[in-house]
Amino acid sequence: MLPTRRELSSGLERIKRDMTSGKPATILPLTQDAAWRRYLELTRDAEADGYAETEAEAWEELQAALERLPARPDDAA
Repeated sequence: MLPTRRELSSGLERIKRDMTSGKPATILPLTQDAAWRRYLELTRDAEADGYAETEAEAWEELQAALERLPARPDDAA
């Protein structure tokens, strides 16, 4: 599913704010699916001895990405 015009606009506004504040801009993810795919990519190839640390970092990144996503009432009439 492609992002809506509102989601893209919101993302661009966030990028503009980040660029002027000195923080790194975060473009992706635009969807929950993209956030979860990123989590899986980060954890999939992690070595056994470093997996716990890698998974914890990936989980934090996932939670932050999901919080950045705009609210979307899927069950709205």
